[in-house]
Amino acid sequence: MDTLDNVGFQKTRRNQLGFNFGLGFENAQRIQRQNEREISVIIGNPPYNAKQKNENDNNKNRKYPDVDRRIKDTYLSVNKSQKTAIYDPYVRFIRWATDRLADKGILCFITNSSFIHKDNFRGFRKVVADEFSDIYLVDLGGDVRANPKLSGTKHNVFGIQAGVAIAFFVKQPQRKGQQARIHYASRPPIEVATDKLTFLHETKFKNVDFDRIKPDAKGNWLGQTDNDWKNLIPLVSKVTKATKNMAGEDALFKQFAPGYMSGRDEWVVDFNNAQLTEKAKLFAKVYHEHTSGSKEFDTEIKWSETLKSKLASGDKMIHVEEQKIRTLYRPYVSSFLHNSEILIDRIGAFNMFGIGPAYIGFSGIGSSKPFQTLASVSMMSYDCLEKTQCIPVHYYNKNGDKQPNITAWGLAQFRKHYGAASISGEDIFHYAYAVLYDPHYRAAYAQNLKQDFPRLPFYPDFGAWATAGRQLLALHLNYEKIQLLPGLGTYTPAPPHPRRARGQNPPQSRRRGRHYFLQRGGIAQRYSDRCLALPPRQPLGLGMGARPVQGAHAQGPHHPRPLRHIPLRRPRRGRGRPTGPRLHRQRRNYANRGCASRPVAPAAGGLSE
Repeated sequence: MDTLDNVGFQKTRRNQLGFNFGLGFENAQRIQRQNEREISVIIGNPPYNAKQKNENDNNKNRKYPDVDRRIKDTYLSVNKSQKTAIYDPYVRFIRWATDRLADKGILCFITNSSFIHKDNFRGFRKVVADEFSDIYLVDLGGDVRANPKLSGTKHNVFGIQAGVAIAFFVKQPQRKGQQARIHYASRPPIEVATDKLTFLHETKFKNVDFDRIKPDAKGNWLGQTDNDWKNLIPLVSKVTKATKNMAGEDALFKQFAPGYMSGRDEWVVDFNNAQLTEKAKLFAKVYHEHTSGSKEFDTEIKWSETLKSKLASGDKMIHVEEQKIRTLYRPYVSSFLHNSEILIDRIGAFNMFGIGPAYIGFSGIGSSKPFQTLASVSMMSYDCLEKTQCIPVHYYNKNGDKQPNITAWGLAQFRKHYGAASISGEDIFHYAYAVLYDPHYRAAYAQNLKQDFPRLPFYPDFGAWATAGRQLLALHLNYEKIQLLPGLGTYTPAPPHPRRARGQNPPQSRRRGRHYFLQRGGIAQRYSDRCLALPPRQPLGLGMGARPVQGAHAQGPHHPRPLRHIPLRRPRRGRGRPTGPRLHRQRRNYANRGCASRPVAPAAGGLSE
């Protein structure tokens, strides 16, 4: 039987398995004897995968009502974190084992290291610190998602992308009711897996150099800060967003929302408006072929749990051709978006903001990358920055009336501090944008910005910062219309290969990797029909391969780096040097690659292969 189903013998036999499910009399007696005994040591390596990658796989994690209820009553009751992550199978096993362990015992698991580092495990960390007397952590690292410089096959002990840790949770009756003493040891970030395994094999537990950790009030074990963050003014907060009166406000802006999460970007985002319409029509056709009671789903389109719920509710796709708007899909990458509540899993509150006002987008809580911010007038994707959150300068209420997003509390704080009644909500909006770009601010509060929504300090000379923010905002919103600096120009990429224009791959012999796509108007042309041409740098007298630097710069803006000379093939044995059509064909191919048919002498004093 499944371990997580065994939460008490009587309940298991009556409600779940029973004899008719194959639980024979001998097995039932064995489980009963096991449940009657005290267990003081539990060791395991449970699975850890929070969710399936694709709903079409139809391979969801099982639900365990009793264990999930215990997680809700313990870990989630302390901190309302992301539920998907906290119901990871390895967390369920820790919850089950904690309840199963005797008053004196040891729980040892090899698991995902996310419970040590991630913000959505704050409640988990607080609860286990109350339930155990000592916690020993050996962090083996290897989290490829948090550190892209790592390789799962090289730096991870299991060859996976998730970080790995060994945790020892100890219960001692004499320390019951006291906070756990937390001991932490980690391996160097770039240490390879073989060295980590050698360390585990040769090092005795008593010789591990543990550091004592004292958790902060939020339940953070690592990444704690000691600065004036709490004294700063919150930019947004969930309390202010939910409050119905001004007395409950404690942040500058009332409304904010995450970027849209489509769950199927390949269906709802496209740089070609006509192609997006065709994809939406196909999606609607397949979607409407299903009924609310469908159990089988056509995998021609990408399903999600949210989409299946909408189908069960009888929602229909209408006005397919009229729901396209512009979106900031990635920084400075504008595309078309099919703004459909059916196609997009979670639009958030963007429809409340309306089309037109400026937004300040910033990376959300738990981001692995450094803090980012960017302004836009288009709907922003949740992955535009990272876990993108957006603040509008104004929004529309349920009656359609335009409302300033600045709170009365926030406006009073700034007017009181600077002694200027003329400060407006837009001035504070511009001031906030400038401060969020201040490198000193980002460096001083780097760790805080990963754990909390931004907060603003009161800088001297409010007017100068507001003016700088207004100018920076205009620059970022109108980056495609600004006048180029002297020495810069633009060019239009060459048209793509005819087969690629029809959505097909060109012949294998015509694929030239990165150079080919740039030459044929690949990535650059998809993003914009006007590309920036940087002025050629002065040659340094260095040769690259058999090609001088001067020749490299003469190739024009299509080549990000020079192509090496490719010499003519040597004649095959028994055949002479190519002549006539063969020679003409080879030289023509080399010319198409941007290469000379004969070696070029390197520049004087330069280096050559």
